[in-house]
Amino acid sequence: MTAFWYEIKFNLLRQYRYKLSFFTTLVSNLILFAGMTAAKSNQPVNGSDAAYAITFSMITYLFWNFGSSLISSNMSNISGDLMSGIFESKLLSKLDIIWLLFARMLSGLVLCIGSQLIVFAVSGLLGIISLSFIIDYLVILCIYLPGLWGMFGFSLLFCGLILKFKTLGSVSTLFTLVLFCINALYSGESLLVKILIPYTLGIDISKLYVVSRSFSFRLNILYILINITWGFAGCIFFKFMLQRTKQNGYFNAY
Repeated sequence: MTAFWYEIKFNLLRQYRYKLSFFTTLVSNLILFAGMTAAKSNQPVNGSDAAYAITFSMITYLFWNFGSSLISSNMSNISGDLMSGIFESKLLSKLDIIWLLFARMLSGLVLCIGSQLIVFAVSGLLGIISLSFIIDYLVILCIYLPGLWGMFGFSLLFCGLILKFKTLGSVSTLFTLVLFCINALYSGESLLVKILIPYTLGIDISKLYVVSRSFSFRLNILYILINITWGFAGCIFFKFMLQRTKQNGYFNAY
């Protein structure tokens, strides 16, 4: 487990040294969040409906931001490790490479939460949202936890392809934009979308909590099962691609 915690610490220190990247991401998140809330606030609704519309936009932003950040960071990390030549050395670790990747993802999650808190603090000071939303935010974080494992598995699908093709270009950027469009336009009625995007059902659960302060046992079980499935599916695919890469000697292609 020493390697697990070292990986988290190392990645946090590395991100600290590249502050410009963090602030660039923060500014883009502020712009995106402002755009989403402005669009919802300008819709022809009144009273509590308007308040809920903005809150629902915040929830959608939260889940999308978590998901897109985790996918992008995992793809970037493994691509960087392959190019720098340190990926093979990580395979020699006593700790399985899957857990090393999961540890690095957790460090990215810490930075993502920090970015979101800044976005909400600024939005609260500008009067866009109520600062009391921070309490709901903590509950929503707990709701997202199963989605964390599901999106990790989801990202491993792309990481497995990187092992074979070495780079996927702008795929991560394009995919996060697709996720954003789906979440922004998502009506909440498509079961297929809930299955294909691990965290989507978590958005519904969070909205239900905000409106009624209650949870649906059926939705929670389905949400957990979907994310467990995606998590293990991603791990199995990544392990398969890793084994194929070892057999074909693709690590020497750089």
